[in-house]
Amino acid sequence: MTLGSARELAATSNTAFTRKTRNTTFTLLHLNSSTFTPIWDLVNNASRNSLDSFERTTTSGRFDKRTRKPAVWPFVYFLAGAVLCALWISQSHFDTPAVLFVNRFVGKSPLFDDFVELITGTYLLHGVLFVALLWLIWFKDKGEESRNRLLMGGVAAVLAGFFSRLLQYFLPFHFRPLYNVDLNLTSPLGVGSGLSHWNCFPSDHASLFFALATLILINDRRLGLLALVWAAITSSTRIYLGYHYPTDILGGAALGIGMVIASQKLPFPPGISRILEWERNAPASFYAVAFIVSYQVGTLFDDVRRIDQLLVRCMFRHGV
Repeated sequence: MTLGSARELAATSNTAFTRKTRNTTFTLLHLNSSTFTPIWDLVNNASRNSLDSFERTTTSGRFDKRTRKPAVWPFVYFLAGAVLCALWISQSHFDTPAVLFVNRFVGKSPLFDDFVELITGTYLLHGVLFVALLWLIWFKDKGEESRNRLLMGGVAAVLAGFFSRLLQYFLPFHFRPLYNVDLNLTSPLGVGSGLSHWNCFPSDHASLFFALATLILINDRRLGLLALVWAAITSSTRIYLGYHYPTDILGGAALGIGMVIASQKLPFPPGISRILEWERNAPASFYAVAFIVSYQVGTLFDDVRRIDQLLVRCMFRHGV
């Protein structure tokens, strides 16, 4: 085959391919619209369902059970990881400078000191508030799985407070900033000396508050974000009053957040389903007991601890 013949054959092939392509394109563009009607209906229905689901999610402030975990859990993991990483910072490079900086503002305004003391010492403004938000979620979502998760998370939050207090007994003792003579801090007005004998790491208040706030976040995004911010504020007031170092708060928060996360990953134990059966079969007795338990959780079991201390003193006095 000569060079000219090869060029003619190539030109003929290109022309045929171009005509075929144009005819195909022309045919596709001029198809009857009824051919695409089922496809467009499917696309429109899928888009409408997606938009409706998105609107329900954003307007209600909650996540669907299928979409809630991918949206909330990464934030919770990030928060817990940041808290754990912060614990690696040494006390001399972070805790002491932070406490000394905050203490510069103590005593400047008696009104502000009283306000901080009010937030710290009033359970209605932190523990009771968090418990009330959990009851709000309990009655908004009456699904069995949601209530099982709430019960699991509530038990984990209580255990976080218990373990933080237990760790205070077994970890190396270090004085609270207010009673550390080396720091020579200014004492806020109205602060007593009843905590001088307690180890300050980790903070049991922070453990419980951040655990409850995390449980709220998992079930309701908007309320949970507000609860986390308020938990951070109320826990920070204890730094201002000299009760805790910043790492005490971070350690307690890490413990509380981690235990709630772990509780949501575990399978439901048989006792949880029995509690829900109790609520369905005997709601009067269930909510009577739940009220007492909720009150104790909201007040960090303050009454139970007082009774326990009284019993211990009586046992020592009578040589038991």
